[in-house]
Amino acid sequence: MWSDWREAATGDVATRAYQMRLALSSVDDNITPIVARAELTVDMPDRILSGNNLAVPTGGRRIGFDPPYFGLTGLSVSAQGLRFGDFYEIANKDESGFDIVFKDQSGTPVERTFDYVAAGYGKVHA
Repeated sequence: MWSDWREAATGDVATRAYQMRLALSSVDDNITPIVARAELTVDMPDRILSGNNLAVPTGGRRIGFDPPYFGLTGLSVSAQGLRFGDFYEIANKDESGFDIVFKDQSGTPVERTFDYVAAGYGKVHA
């Protein structure tokens, strides 16, 4: 399941998991090296996805993030052409996307447009 051991290197790596080891040695046979603590930091790259002037029909619209984020940290929506009392609802928001529908003041779905910016980190690979 695991690949052969390799030296750790800085760079972009797509992986599902890491298995680490420390190989210790001493130039003196009377000394045994001891490790009190080891630490590895993994930083996934930030990603920003956006869409402009996206039309939303009365049935609503699904916006998908391709590929999905490993972690979604924020979503901002800017509605366009709203009339007095109009509002929007966002549902099913997760790392793979979100659903949006616009409604008028009586709660009836209406067609509108919007922009969005989604922020997160990492990519989920199938």
